Amino acid sequence: MKSVSFVEGIVVALVAALGASLCYSSAILLLPAESALRLVGVLLSLGYTIYLLGRSRLRSGRVAMIALWLMIGPLSLTQTLPLSGAVLLHSGFVWLLRSRYLHAGPLAVLMDLGLVLLGLATASWAALQSGNLFLAVWSLFLVQALFIFIPNPSVWHRSDQAEPQHPFAQAYQSAQLALQRLNLRS
Repeated sequence: MKSVSFVEGIVVALVAALGASLCYSSAILLLPAESALRLVGVLLSLGYTIYLLGRSRLRSGRVAMIALWLMIGPLSLTQTLPLSGAVLLHSGFVWLLRSRYLHAGPLAVLMDLGLVLLGLATASWAALQSGNLFLAVWSLFLVQALFIFIPNPSVWHRSDQAEPQHPFAQAYQSAQLALQRLNLRS
């Protein structure tokens, strides 16, 4: 992931919340409330997917992720899936996407899952307390902005590991790190 800051996450949260509010206000004129919410959820998921893929340095698997989203998006618009199921489906996709492109180890992936669940709980609480879509989406994406603080084990350096005692120590460490990354991606 190209360097992302928490401030950027706050901006993404603000844009998502404003966009969701405007989209819902427009969609509610033409669609029933639940269908308008489904549409907003699909558009938020699409926007966040594009954002994450755009910020990622990793190029492999993008077509597969877009194809997966193209299956999930229309599925979540159908009335056969409950609205809560559609929200969970998109949240699970975001977790899968961030796990694929951001995190190298299982602990980081589990921490990200916890962050997704915390975001959903926060958004649900905000929606129940205020009844305001802007605050619910803002809360969800504000919590999601915290993903940048999840440590990446592929770049952790344990101080108890023996350092190579030759003039090319830094090159050796870089090569080891590159091999670890290649092993994690395959």
